[in-house]
Amino acid sequence: MATARPSFMLKSDYYFTENVRLFVNRALETFDLAYHAHDFVELAYVAEGFGFHHIGDAAERVGKGRLYVIPVGVSHVFRPASANQEEPLVVYNCVIAPDLLASLREMAEPILRTQFDFLMEERSEWFSVPDHDGTIERLLYGLHREFAFRRSGSTTMMYAMLLQLLVSVFRARQECPELPAAAAPNALYDVLAWLDEHYGEPLDIASLAGRCGFSKRHFQRLFKQYTGQTFARYMQSLRIRKSCDMLRETGDKIQAVAERAGYRDIDSFNRVFRRIVGMTPGAYRQQMQEPSPSDPAVRSQIPAGGGA
Repeated sequence: MATARPSFMLKSDYYFTENVRLFVNRALETFDLAYHAHDFVELAYVAEGFGFHHIGDAAERVGKGRLYVIPVGVSHVFRPASANQEEPLVVYNCVIAPDLLASLREMAEPILRTQFDFLMEERSEWFSVPDHDGTIERLLYGLHREFAFRRSGSTTMMYAMLLQLLVSVFRARQECPELPAAAAPNALYDVLAWLDEHYGEPLDIASLAGRCGFSKRHFQRLFKQYTGQTFARYMQSLRIRKSCDMLRETGDKIQAVAERAGYRDIDSFNRVFRRIVGMTPGAYRQQMQEPSPSDPAVRSQIPAGGGA
């Protein structure tokens, strides 16, 4: 029979104040911290490098892009792959007081409350989730920034971001890699979120399909099923919508707008823009910049009672 590994308990008093029931840091893992448990819930996200995570009776190799959820009373420790500082293991730690979790639970929909209950139970099973589209890392980065640079409203902002982070984790946990068809909506949703940020880059359908674990043909079929559009039509609409934003909000030349939207050929951009918007990019920009008759400054210049 295996002998239990000795560990010590990290206490909430060290991490929390009466007003802030949350602690966030970005730690360079070493061999100094001993195997330990804690009386709070911890979210640990591998941000850089690789190494090992010893947790419970398991030990697994870890790398960037995975978040571990460690409930109260579960013993664990991260270790770098070596003591070589040129190959660091960097982890974001988000430490949450149980009373804060209880408060956030009350804000959640009933369907999510069982997930909060699971986290709050002592010695619940730990679990991990992948961060396919970078959402978890962005939220943890924002939490760390708010925690480090305390400003007016930072505590409220952190609690709101934490709730968003927890929902993202619960959603990721519901994905079932053994059943790709059941996970299709989540996988495609992640792809759409990625496209919304990378719409101007050259895109390869085969690579996007690979992100979901689908063949190119299956990806195209599911894409049309869930979006109602072919991939090509969807990208045309997305890029033109983004170019409209740029035409309204910047003074960039139309050629530059076209390139940022993913069009290397200005004639193609003009043709697609006109088909979707109903006018040329130049005409659209001019129309958006003209004052509306409903604008108070314009109305003040119209004679009272004046028909032609």
